[in-house]
Parts: sequence; C-alpha cells; structure tokens
Amino acid sequence: MAEVVWCQSCKTAVWAYDHTGPKMDLRGIMNHLGMPCPKCGEVGNFDGWGSGEQTLEDIQESFPSAQIYDWWSALKEVAKLNCKDLEWEISPDCRWFRRPGDTDEYYKRKMDAIKLII
Repeated sequence: MAEVVWCQSCKTAVWAYDHTGPKMDLRGIMNHLGMPCPKCGEVGNFDGWGSGEQTLEDIQESFPSAQIYDWWSALKEVAKLNCKDLEWEISPDCRWFRRPGDTDEYYKRKMDAIKLII
C-alpha cells in the first residue's frame, strides 16, 4: 500500500507513505477534520491517491512510459499526472506539519505555536 496527499491550492505533495498497513484515505480524513495544508494553510482542499489492492506491477502496466521502479516513483508519477505543476515537498518523517528543510528547533517552535492556537 502506498499513498500520497497533495494540496490543490498550492499544488504541492505534502505527505506520502509506503506502508504495509490497511488501506486508508488520508486525503479524506484531513479534509474531514479541516486540517490546514502544512505548506500554504488552505483548509479542505486536499486530493490524493492510494494504491489500494494494486500491486507495483499493476501500476507499471498502467503507466508503461513512466519510470516506475518502486512505490515512491509510482506515487510521484500518479501525483504529477493528477496535479499539474506539482511540487514534491513531502514531510521527511511523516509528521503532518514537518516540511523539508525544517530544523528540529524550527519544527518544535512551530508545534508550540500551533498548540497555543488550539
């Protein structure tokens, strides 16, 4: 199972994961909970894709001209096909609000600020 979530407002893939757990719809969950995009702050404008029961071979057959060699390359390809001009800025450690390039200190300050809001 692999899943990617992108924000349709800022055209950014903000979360992706390659896992063996049960199918989930993180895109739907984040929209339903009213979570803000960790990059632009827009609420309720996520889309995404999950592999579901498809195998990597199924995906490779679906996109024969793409260079798909693992689930990560499949996620990137599907996201690019579904969201024009997509940027790939997923969380480096699967924390929703963590962005590439955030230092540990910056991330801690961000989380402290979010805690004050909620």
